[in-house]
Amino acid sequence: MDLSDAIRLLALLFLGGPASLPCGDGDLSDPSNRKLLDSNGDGAPDLSDAVHLLGYLFLGGPPPVLGSECIALPGCPDG
Repeated sequence: MDLSDAIRLLALLFLGGPASLPCGDGDLSDPSNRKLLDSNGDGAPDLSDAVHLLGYLFLGGPPPVLGSECIALPGCPDG
């Protein structure tokens, strides 16, 4: 978990990229991609998730709801 994760989420929300997300069919509609990007746990990947993640990284805020370590999600590659 680092700054590149927040930048990638902002790029997805505002620039339409990356071309493919890591889980399932690579689309944001995939439940595992949605869980992966929903750092504040409100059920929707959006700007508040990027703010939450930046707060965690730089201001000592709460960690992402799934934690800051790698976890297994259905349809996602290992790692």
